[in-house]
Amino acid sequence: MRRDLPKTDVTAEPDELVEVMDFLRRHRVSIGIAAVVAIIVIGSLMLYRHRRLQSIELASQTLASARTARDVQTVIDLYGSTPYAPLAMLRLAKMQFNDGDYAGAMQRYDDFLVRFPDHPMRSGAELGRVFCTEAMGRIEEAQRGFASFAARYTNHFLRTHAVFGHARCLEQMGRYGEAKAVYEDFVTAYPDSPAAARAEERLNAVKRAIEKISTEAASYQRNLSGASADSPEVPLSPLPGLSPLQ
Repeated sequence: MRRDLPKTDVTAEPDELVEVMDFLRRHRVSIGIAAVVAIIVIGSLMLYRHRRLQSIELASQTLASARTARDVQTVIDLYGSTPYAPLAMLRLAKMQFNDGDYAGAMQRYDDFLVRFPDHPMRSGAELGRVFCTEAMGRIEEAQRGFASFAARYTNHFLRTHAVFGHARCLEQMGRYGEAKAVYEDFVTAYPDSPAAARAEERLNAVKRAIEKISTEAASYQRNLSGASADSPEVPLSPLPGLSPLQ
């Protein structure tokens, strides 16, 4: 089923015809010449707008029917000036990520951020590159990236992914106490999220890890205490200040 794609305003170009007519009046060009120029300008504008509408429609159809990375790349190559080019770049980055090409996906996201710094989907590219960082094994860097995104985009629809990613990285780093707190906050803040059940599952796993560490630490302390009690006493030295072990 074809997803709804964003509508674009293709009639926002400046009214060149008004500017041309004003120029002709100011320079007292004859009505006949002015009429000819006006016809040329109108024809050029109509042709330009027709071709632009046609390109946008073709870009929309190509992206909607794209099945492979090559198909998506076609939108970028042929329709780079249309509003569908940035969407194609994001889709291609996601496809590369899913194929395990994390470095390639990150490069796509970086290219997007450079080429479209003010695009409404900039935040999606920012978070996408953090996921690439995590997938490449740079867990500490990813943890900072997820935490930063969640702090900056407090009402963003992607924030749940950042919060969950933050907790996941803390868990991978063995910082179970912090991970537990983030998972608990997630379950409380987003009880209806599709990831809520997964967060509960990871929260229970973290609690078990904390309990296991506590149990092992207590056992170690008991063993250490028992070993000290069972150790033979060191006899006193007959000479002051001198131990038989020295």
